[in-house]
Amino acid sequence: MRLIGELDNPSHAEKFSAFLLTEGISVQTDAVGDVIEIWVKDEDQFERAKSELDQFQADADHARYAQAIQQANTITREKEKRRRKIQKKIVNVGAGGVQRRPTLTLVLIGMCILVALTTDFGDKVGTVFRSLEFVCIDNPEASQLKAENDYDKDSLNIRLANIKKGQIWRLITPIFIHHGSMHILFNMIWLFQLGKLIENRYGIVRFGILVLTTAAISNLLQCTVPAAVGGSAPYELSNGTLLSLLGGMSGVVYGLLGFVWMKSIYDRSSGFYLPDSTLFIMLGFMFLCMVPGFTQRFLGINVANWAHAVGLVVGMAIGYAPVFMQKYFNK
Repeated sequence: MRLIGELDNPSHAEKFSAFLLTEGISVQTDAVGDVIEIWVKDEDQFERAKSELDQFQADADHARYAQAIQQANTITREKEKRRRKIQKKIVNVGAGGVQRRPTLTLVLIGMCILVALTTDFGDKVGTVFRSLEFVCIDNPEASQLKAENDYDKDSLNIRLANIKKGQIWRLITPIFIHHGSMHILFNMIWLFQLGKLIENRYGIVRFGILVLTTAAISNLLQCTVPAAVGGSAPYELSNGTLLSLLGGMSGVVYGLLGFVWMKSIYDRSSGFYLPDSTLFIMLGFMFLCMVPGFTQRFLGINVANWAHAVGLVVGMAIGYAPVFMQKYFNK
């Protein structure tokens, strides 16, 4: 769909939409503030629809528009009759229709389960855990880094030491580590529900890019924001190793939520629908976790609030970006 323009009079928007339908041009209208946006569904008809809008705005009371609503209603009724006749001849072979297997979603879930079993749900700091964490620095390098940075583990030089060495995968891989059975259960349920929607609609490549982008940005912010305001500084183990304990798919899950949320509002062609109850639960949980002391008292864990919030914002931005570009660059 492409935005052809705006009208500030609802009755004019209804009349113009009806007129375009009589001309064989299908549009969608969306109320945004005090104006009505007009979106043409077939991009090949964009230029013609834009021209018709210019003429309508010049003389909305012209006789050619007088019977548009009545004629459009007649056309709509005829289309509905034809649709019902066709529908009667269709055999429904499955309640959910034909869908592609959400391959990448299932692979991500499988990897998280495998890592959880290998690391004893985040309690076993072995080779796998150390290889996936954002920060993992052994002695003597750890001692040298601490000395160079006044023994401040909150220093960016320490936090980014592995990334500076070219270990870029650590921006992503903490998403596979989970601390406890409830942690992974919560994340996998939402990953499956949201992931399969996006992967089935946009394909494995675009879904993969969305996952990688939200994971990298949310992990990076969580691990570079100062510990005083909720960032994840590395811990020092008894043997002197510096190791971060960031883990979980939550940042990605909130990124997927933000993406679906924006698409459900601004891109009706996506077919996404996000119930208010889902938003209430997910956003409510996110804000509850930001309440000082809540997670320690009731959940017994530290929650990566920056990863949640940043993941949500990144997902929303990616979901809204096509609408923004159409609105501001196709005028």
